[in-house]
This record gives sequence, structure tokens and C-alpha cells, in this order.
Amino acid sequence: MQAKKNILVVRNPKAGQHSRLFEHTMCALQETVQRLEVIETQHAGHAEEIARNAAKANEWDVLAVAGGDGTLNEVANGLIGSELPLGIIPVGTANVLAREVHLPMQAQGIARTLRSGADISIYPGLLNGRVFLMMAGAGFDGRVVARVSEKLKRYIGPGAYMLSALTEIMSGPSPLIHAEIDGSTHSASWVVVSNICLYGGPFCLAPSAHLETSGFVVTLFTSQTPWGRIRDMLGIATNRSGVPWGATVLSAKKVQLSGDSVMQVDGDFGGPLPATVEVSPQALRMIIPRVLVTERVRFKSPVECTGLTSSIQG
Repeated sequence: MQAKKNILVVRNPKAGQHSRLFEHTMCALQETVQRLEVIETQHAGHAEEIARNAAKANEWDVLAVAGGDGTLNEVANGLIGSELPLGIIPVGTANVLAREVHLPMQAQGIARTLRSGADISIYPGLLNGRVFLMMAGAGFDGRVVARVSEKLKRYIGPGAYMLSALTEIMSGPSPLIHAEIDGSTHSASWVVVSNICLYGGPFCLAPSAHLETSGFVVTLFTSQTPWGRIRDMLGIATNRSGVPWGATVLSAKKVQLSGDSVMQVDGDFGGPLPATVEVSPQALRMIIPRVLVTERVRFKSPVECTGLTSSIQG
């Protein structure tokens, strides 16, 4: 496989959870690539603009994102349908997508993946026409994300989501969401449309979901009480069967959601319902560790979702 020699890095300077990892990765890349350029984002939407311009310029072999899952989401919207592949330098709060593809969390392994990893096609979702890579949730997690303080997230990382979740759990009954899933009608208090196995970091919510597959796994929860919501969260944390306690799991190509609730998309606030979630007709290219292609890894359980991380070296 031909090594990537020209790498553009889009960096979110507010994603400061792993600043030393970013610096060490840059040093590792400088030693082996011909051209390395870093552009820092200045405002919301800037990463998408940079990505779209880079795709049109036809000067780069990889566009690497040094940021969190929200910055990856923006860049994906700028790259969708282009030939420029997306790479990851995981310096965000949760780094769920990096976990999903078993990206090594050390500089040499990240640099090696960006230079010589496998270049694959993945199939994102669309939420009201906007690309998402991982998941879109309506109800409980949408309200949790809406409550999260950005300042607190910078200080305590994933703990900010836990505090928001505890507050939301105790806030009272959840309004019902109307979900039309490939034409069939369902009601739920919380709906998660997954394009990947992982959820919220290391938890394997949808083992049968995969980036290279065109379609979603939809998980429906009906709990409306605090104790029921705690049960749902424990069910996700301990999920080994593919179906969390008390949940209904369906496969889908298109999901229409309505009701008095809000969305989260790839861990960021996604706005109020109604919403349409569907498979993107355009693919996105992405750089992943070669072992995922050579060994044809598929995620079937929480152990397999996370067990290869320490052994992959790019």
C-alpha cells in the first residue's frame, strides 16, 4: 500500500484533553512525510469549510482531524463524496470513533496509521441532510448533551456527561417519541440510531452495526421513570447479547422521529424533533489501522469491541 506523503491536519484548539499526544504525533509525522500542514479552527463550521476546500484543492493524501468526535463530524460533512480520506488524531473528550476503529492511543501508532493505514469506504448516516458518522439519539441522550457545560467538559472531560445524565435522570418522566422505522411505527422515550458498535466511549450498544455496512441498528427504550432510566444505562454498560435490558433492537435504512424532544448527533446537540435519519447515498473514505482489514475484524461483543486496542500498532 502506497504511503501517504502529504498530510493536512485540521486542529480544534479547544480539544485539549491530550495536547501532548498531538505534539508527539506531529513530531513523528515530521520525520517521515514530505509535507505536513496544520490549520486551527476559528469558529463553529470552520472545520467543514477547511475540509471542503482541501478536497477541491487535490493537493493532499490525507486530511487528519486533531480534535474530538464533533470536529470529525464537521470534517466528514466537508469531505463526503470526495476522494480525500479522513484520518484521526484522537485528542477530544471521548474519542468514540477512534475507539471504534481500534486506533492506537500513542503517537507512533497514530502516525503510522495516517501514513500507511488502510484506505476504506464507509457509509455515514444523514440527520436532516447532515452527515453523521457514529450515532444519532433522540430523547434522553439528546437532553443530556443539551445540558452539558462546555466549560465543565474542558475541565473534567467525560465526567461532564455523567453529571448531566444524573441531572436528567432525576428531572421527571420522559416524553414519548414517535418513531417510524422503515415504515413500521413504534413509541419510545429514548431512541438511538447507531452506525457503529460503540456508544458513550467504551460501551458496546450495537454489536451488529459497522461503518462499512450501509444501514443502522436502532435501539428503542421505553422507560419513563428515574429507576427505569438507571436500568437502561446499566443495560448499556453490561450489554453482551446485543440487546440491552428492556430494549427493542431493529435494523433500518430510514428512521423518522417526531415528538416533544431533542437530538444528539455524534455527541453534540442536534436540535429539536422532528428529524429524518437515513443512509447517505455517498460514501466517505477513511484511514484505519491495517489490521482491521487484514484480519477482517467485526465487533460482536464489548470484549471484542475494545480488546484489540493494545495490540494494534498502525
